[in-house]
This record gives sequence, structure tokens and C-alpha cells, in this order.
Amino acid sequence: MKSGRPMTKKASPKPKNVVVFDLAGMKCAIPSPRLREVVLMPLLTRGPGLPSILEGIMNIEGEAVAVLRLDRLFGLPEKKPDLYTPLLVLKGTEIPVALLVDRVQEVSAVGDDDIMPFNGDDAFNGCIEAELTKDGKTIHLLSVDHILLEREQRCIAEFHAVEQERLGRLDGAT
Repeated sequence: MKSGRPMTKKASPKPKNVVVFDLAGMKCAIPSPRLREVVLMPLLTRGPGLPSILEGIMNIEGEAVAVLRLDRLFGLPEKKPDLYTPLLVLKGTEIPVALLVDRVQEVSAVGDDDIMPFNGDDAFNGCIEAELTKDGKTIHLLSVDHILLEREQRCIAEFHAVEQERLGRLDGAT
């Protein structure tokens, strides 16, 4: 007997969108909502005392953005950046940060069935939050909030503050 109510289907899990990129021969990804933009390698400021995990600081519309070398941070083979090296500018971080990567592959929808929890706290500073399986390949999903250790964040924040002050003085001089 019909109750007069429409039948409802159980909602299927909503796929997550991720930005997939190459890093030292590996496939990695970040959640696409954490990506502000992708830019090609601009001229970077490299002041004295630059932390080794930074490639430099770039200026995006008067905002100092720290360019982070994931290959150095994770102890992976380094690739020399060139004019077309992509930088993933993140959003929702304490200080503006961009990730230097080898190549951006795609923005991809990933369903819950493709996501496997990852328990390797010692791998990549513990910033891998899951492994994805896409087209038979494993992709490491990085947690934007856990890429840097607290000590590294403080070091970069200090360098960033100096560079932001310098940019502010330049803007005031014009």
C-alpha cells in the first residue's frame, strides 16, 4: 500500500574535488577548495637568511606570498624551477603560501570509494591525510594545514613579515 509520500533515494556520497600535481615523480593532491590560484614562476625575492624550504617570496598585488619547496621539505629529489614552473597559491592559511610543484595534472572529482585513510604519521611530516586511487594510480592527498611544522611556520612567518613590510614601504613610496 502506498503512503502518498514520494520515495527518497539514499544520497550517494558527494565526490570531493582535488587538484592533482606531480612532485618529484609522485602524484599528490590538495583539496581544490584550498586552492586560490595557479601562477607560473614569477620573479622571487630571496633575502638573506631565507629558510632552505623557501624558494623565495613573490608579490601578488602587494601581498607577500612565501613560495614553499615541498621537495626540500619532504627530502625528495630537487628539480630546478624554470619560467613555467607552476605555483599553487593556497587560501585559508595563516600566512600567504604557494607550493612549488613540478606539474599540475588536473582537477578531479574523487568519490568516497576512492579515498583510503593513511596512517603514516612519519611520512611527509605527517601531512598525508589519505591516499586516493584514480585510474589505478595512487595519489597522496596532502593536508594543507599540516604541511609545515609549528617551528617552520614561525620561521616563515618572521621572514614573511619582513618582506610584507618592505612591500608596504615600496607602495607608500609611489
